[in-house]
Amino acid sequence: MKILLMITVFSVISCTKYNEDKCQELAFKAYHGQPNASNQLKNNCQNYKIKITPNDCQKAFVAMADGMIEGNLKQKFGNKILACFTKKDKKLLLRK
Repeated sequence: MKILLMITVFSVISCTKYNEDKCQELAFKAYHGQPNASNQLKNNCQNYKIKITPNDCQKAFVAMADGMIEGNLKQKFGNKILACFTKKDKKLLLRK
């Protein structure tokens, strides 16, 4: 029974399709420190262009903490940059 369960889990994991959107989602998860996201990003997304990297998220966070307004953040880092931040981050630091 355990072997059957392990085979099923392995087959589901190995069937994960990676594309640019999935890799971008993994980049956001890696920035937030979610388990395995960094490894999945590194191992499966080298052939895809990641528009906003965890490093970009960190730079944007510093800029936001320094008082950069929302419009300037989007202009500098791209429209999806706010996906890097939690609701709490945005509530505390984001200036509109």
